[in-house]
Amino acid sequence: MKKYIAMILIFVFLCMSCSIVAYGGNEYPILPINDIISSQSNPSEEDASSEQGSSSEPSSTSKAEDDSSLPEVNSDYVTPDVPLDNTTTTATTTTTTTTTIKKTTAAVSIKKCSVTNIKNKTYTGKALKQSPVVKYKGTALKKGRDYTVTYKNNKKVGTATVIIKGKGNYTGTVKKTFKINPKKTSLKKLTNPKSKQIKVLWKAQKTQTTGYQIQYSTSASFKKSATKTLYIKSNKKTSTVIKKLKKNKKYYVRIRTYKKVSGKKYYSSWSKAKTIKITK
Repeated sequence: MKKYIAMILIFVFLCMSCSIVAYGGNEYPILPINDIISSQSNPSEEDASSEQGSSSEPSSTSKAEDDSSLPEVNSDYVTPDVPLDNTTTTATTTTTTTTTIKKTTAAVSIKKCSVTNIKNKTYTGKALKQSPVVKYKGTALKKGRDYTVTYKNNKKVGTATVIIKGKGNYTGTVKKTFKINPKKTSLKKLTNPKSKQIKVLWKAQKTQTTGYQIQYSTSASFKKSATKTLYIKSNKKTSTVIKKLKKNKKYYVRIRTYKKVSGKKYYSSWSKAKTIKITK
């Protein structure tokens, strides 16, 4: 039996020697063989020393309690711009698609627009046109883009029509009319050939006319109460005589042409007035 114990002790001795070499030459206490034998023969002392050795090291419980004094680390928090160890950062590229929505404007009837700057014209022998101003809620529309303009009966004396047709965002048609009046004439001379008479002479205007209208008055402003009117129904005539006037009175005379179209008379502007005093 002793033989076996000796062999075990030798084996332990060899293991301890190897441990010294493995730990980098740190000295391990080598007990004498007799002490080892005595320690083997007295296991209670060995158990006691083991308990003393283990009691010299801090327990895991006390270590955990010591660690509790350290600040708590938030495992969810990641320091910005500092990548964690063994962490792979993946960049995600987001593609944004911009969709352009074209705003559509509801079509507006051209009849809701105001049309101004339509003026009466004087006959010239050519097609006469206008420069209409078309506005929608105060904003001027552009000719060619928002509307087109055509005409009807816009050459001869009478009533011409402007046709404004919506275009683009504007729909429908609106019509405006204007007059084409005959050319004017002028007075040549006034005379007092006989008692209480005035002879009136004027320049002939035969194109697009039916005749002439003459007014004579004792009022320079041709007040209605002091004014009389007569018609010359032939455009070929160039003179007439006014009778039954008052002696020693001053008279104002003016003349204009007219043309009758479909029962309606169209007049030129008045000529410059001339004056004469009845002396006979």
